[in-house]
Amino acid sequence: MTSDTRPVIGIIEGGGTGPELAKVFQRVVSSIYNKETGKKVEFLSFEKLFGYNPKTFWELKKHYYTKPYSFVKKICDKDVKNTLKYYDMLLSKNGLGLFRTAINAETLYRIRGETKTIKVVPLKFKKNGKVIEILFVRDQIQGYYTTEKIKARKNVVEISSKFSKKSFELILDLVQLKARELNFKDSPILFLYKFHIMGIELQKMIDGAAKKTQLKNEYLVMQPDSGAHYLLRDIYSKNVQKVIVVCGNEIGDFLLEALIHYYDLGTKETFFTSNFISSKEGVEELQTMHGSVDDIAGKGIVNPIATLKISAHALEKWLKVPNAIIKMEKIINESTQTKNVTKDFGGDKGTDKVVDYILDSWDEK
Repeated sequence: MTSDTRPVIGIIEGGGTGPELAKVFQRVVSSIYNKETGKKVEFLSFEKLFGYNPKTFWELKKHYYTKPYSFVKKICDKDVKNTLKYYDMLLSKNGLGLFRTAINAETLYRIRGETKTIKVVPLKFKKNGKVIEILFVRDQIQGYYTTEKIKARKNVVEISSKFSKKSFELILDLVQLKARELNFKDSPILFLYKFHIMGIELQKMIDGAAKKTQLKNEYLVMQPDSGAHYLLRDIYSKNVQKVIVVCGNEIGDFLLEALIHYYDLGTKETFFTSNFISSKEGVEELQTMHGSVDDIAGKGIVNPIATLKISAHALEKWLKVPNAIIKMEKIINESTQTKNVTKDFGGDKGTDKVVDYILDSWDEK
């Protein structure tokens, strides 16, 4: 915290609708925190520190489609360098966590690989009268999305990536920590990775990591299609109440969304995820699932629901405002029922009007 004891929260404002949603987050968190405690929050803005917003994929494509990969890579190199510097600045201020809006995947996954960032999403649903919980863990530190080398020439792109026992050890350390925190301590673990003969070596690495981290949970290494079958069908027909899923990020990209839609847990516009930055003291970075929505940027109509839920998480988990998550969920449900939402959710309100409704309703609860 700063010298005047204000809590510090970070914001990395990407492109597209990122700046608009960053303003929503800042407004909601600061307003509610002040209402609840009479105190103020300090926000550490990437945009203010470095003078720009890291570009989204669509922005890169729009402006640099005709440029060679080497040109675009220099832009991403700058973003990576500044983001790593930003994390250190946030830590120097004892930052509680940060909210990041969408940036291009080239930059994002290089950052995640260098900072050993792991995504953790707890899911809970009811199927056939049975309540089931999944602790969904996405491995963002190795494999396809964290390519070690990229080589591009005319009509050919070459990439190389690696897996390591050390990376699996890091993942399992976090898995066990979050399993204790979220009451998944003795749950079975499914490792879902795409492999062929490599599976033998993958199994050896996971076995070695499990031994090194003193993992007590039962675990299986499965192909993604078998894992999807288990999670979408077998899990509620067998005697399983809780399971931990660890998967490569290229698998996690579509599998998480499939689970969310299949079990009616929400949509991209209502869902957010947590990323734990292992090399930066485990700092939590929150992001919406819906991406940058570049085609409506600057129109004031972006759906703020996922960002509102992130705001409630920051208020309760970081700023210790009691019951903020439940209260926010209740008000969001009321706003949906009364059509005080954006057009894509059946209403006619702009982003700011939806936020006005949320903040006005907060005072009434």
